[in-house]
Amino acid sequence: MSARGTELHEIAALRKAALWSGLAGAAQIAIPLFGDQAYPFLFDLLTALGYGLIFPLVAVLQVRNAPHRQSGAILGTITGSAVAAVGLAGAANIDVRPASLFVLGMWWWTIGKMGVETGTLPRRFGQLTALLGALGFLLVPLETFGPGFTAVLPRSVADALAQPWFAAAHVVLGLWLLAIATNFARARTE
Repeated sequence: MSARGTELHEIAALRKAALWSGLAGAAQIAIPLFGDQAYPFLFDLLTALGYGLIFPLVAVLQVRNAPHRQSGAILGTITGSAVAAVGLAGAANIDVRPASLFVLGMWWWTIGKMGVETGTLPRRFGQLTALLGALGFLLVPLETFGPGFTAVLPRSVADALAQPWFAAAHVVLGLWLLAIATNFARARTE
């Protein structure tokens, strides 16, 4: 394939990743809002779409990051794939949710940092993504120990900390996916 053919193929892949990311984002937001309607069928469908449609985005980020830093591109690909796989598992098994938040934090930190350092994402968006990664790490102990806070903390503090962080992560991930979809849809094609 010629260089121009490869470039056109990657532009098409970027546009498709924008579409799939937008759909994944909408599904992620819908999970906590509507997932309990017609449970488990609607929840399962939204979860499958919300995590399964992340893979095209992971592939596009791999291609964008690889020329700048292969180790970061590989880490972004592995953690992005883990977000999809462990996120699906966390939706089905409450014990996996802290791990899901951890790999989400690792993915966001990696691609956010790469975006800032290499320009593969807009600088501010890369900074926001890295910040969300750090937040993901902070939510791991809250998701893990949240229910146990009632035994050791005053009730009002314990209730504030024992929130459904995994459900909130769906909304934040959904908004982030919509933002990156918009970013990719607006990307220059020349």
